[in-house]
Amino acid sequence: MNRRMTRIGGVVACGVAMLASTGCTTMLKRGFKEIRGAQTAVVPVSSYSPRFGENYNSIRFSPATTTLTPRVCPTVLLTAFDRWANELWAEEGVSGGGSALDVSTEVLFFEEKGLFSAGQLIARVRARADGATVADLLLHTENESFRDGDESDMARSAAKALVKLLVGEREKPKATESQ
Repeated sequence: MNRRMTRIGGVVACGVAMLASTGCTTMLKRGFKEIRGAQTAVVPVSSYSPRFGENYNSIRFSPATTTLTPRVCPTVLLTAFDRWANELWAEEGVSGGGSALDVSTEVLFFEEKGLFSAGQLIARVRARADGATVADLLLHTENESFRDGDESDMARSAAKALVKLLVGEREKPKATESQ
C-alpha cells in the first residue's frame, strides 16, 4: 500500500510540474485577476488633520478634473468616477445638512491596459472643511484583468476605496479626555 501511495504521489507531482511548465498557472492567475477586477490603494500624502475624523453631515464631491488630454485620460473615466463616488456615498445613507466636507479629485496619471500590462490610475484627492485641507491622498488603482480599457471598473474601485476611507473616518470612535 505504501508503494502505491508513493507512485500516486509521484504521478501527481509530475502532473503539477507539467501544468506549470505549459503555462496553465498563468491562465489561472489571469482568471483570478479577471474575477478580482481593479484594486485600489489609498496613500496619504501628508498626515491627516485632526478635523478629518469629525462627523460631517454631508460630503460634496466636486467633479473630477485632470490636466491630461482626453486622448490620455478619457472623459468617460472622469464621469464614471463622479457617478460612482456619489452613488456609493448615497448608499451609506448619511443625512445631509450641517457641516460638510468638500472632496475634490484630480486624475494625475492614467494608462489603459495593454496586452500584457496592467491598466493604472493615479488620482490626488483633497478633502477640505471650511476652506482648510483636512486630508490629502493619492488613490493608486491597478487593473490586471483581461478586459481592455474598462475605465468604469477602475473608476468604481477608486471611488469605493475613497468612500470606504471616508466612512471609516466617520465611524472611528472619538477619543475622550480622561480626567
